[in-house]
Amino acid sequence: MFNSLSLYALCAFGLSFVGTYLARRYALSRHLLDIPGERSSHLNETPRGGGVAVVLGVLVTLPLLFMNQLDEGYFWALWGGGLMIALVGYWDDHVSLPAKVRFALQLLLAVAVLWVLGGEVGLGFLRTVGLEWAAPPLVVLGLVWWINLFNFMDGIDGLASSEGVFVLGGASVFLALSGAGFWVEVAAVAVAAVAGFLCWNWAPAKIFLGDVGSYFIGYFIAIFALISLNLHLLPVWVWLVLTALFWVDATYTLLVRMNRGQRWYQPHRSHAYQIAARRLQSHAKASLIASAVNLFWLFPLAALCFYFRNYGPVIALIAVMPLVFVAWRLNAGIANS
Repeated sequence: MFNSLSLYALCAFGLSFVGTYLARRYALSRHLLDIPGERSSHLNETPRGGGVAVVLGVLVTLPLLFMNQLDEGYFWALWGGGLMIALVGYWDDHVSLPAKVRFALQLLLAVAVLWVLGGEVGLGFLRTVGLEWAAPPLVVLGLVWWINLFNFMDGIDGLASSEGVFVLGGASVFLALSGAGFWVEVAAVAVAAVAGFLCWNWAPAKIFLGDVGSYFIGYFIAIFALISLNLHLLPVWVWLVLTALFWVDATYTLLVRMNRGQRWYQPHRSHAYQIAARRLQSHAKASLIASAVNLFWLFPLAALCFYFRNYGPVIALIAVMPLVFVAWRLNAGIANS
């Protein structure tokens, strides 16, 4: 497995790294730039849309991995759905789609993916409380939420791409412990593709993911998690803890903004990570602190969820509570300057 894993991962990294360079040149030539404004966290005009290189790295390499795999549903959910959401993001990067149109397209894709998977969703914990009927709509809404959540959290240099590396890298460790060699390779390909882009995105960023990249990474993580649940490889609590840094910040901020009567779907600078970056006066420091929280707090707790599955809900609550406290202390959803 090591040799094939290394080859596929190297291919994905190379395609992403070179692709990001080419995407940057294209964005500069077409003036596809993120212009700093009152709702921006960056100060300089920066090319966007570099996430197309992540899409390239994953979608070119993935078919090679699936050549000897018989489950076409999982392949098309990852590859076909990934391509579709990337196209939506690419379109959005170029013409700035209205929020209602974006949401409608994402919802249609989520329903289509559920159909491709045959309606199979691995939320077995709902069955234990007699709520298995709620699994399909929860998966659809969860998929749409995770696509947008990753987009919301892509606001400072290196944060979203380093989160993608951590979540998929962390999941690959637990998949390896589960003996799921093939899915370790799939995760490694995605990690390598995101890492190839991260080389260009770390502060000071030379290019941003854009919607094409943030939509794709968020979608890929959500579908990959769903597949691992369907195959009973990882418990849901592992995923909730691994991704907690993002979903806690985004969810807390969203709820506060909705409670205050604000238009939650409009760009703003009131996420906890954005406030932290301003107070630290450094994107790099904020992203490094986020990575430290992931590595030294969330990963060990995710490991506990993996080994002590019956205590998953309690461990997940312990993981989340300090993150909620920090978001509250930073006035997430309120502080916008």
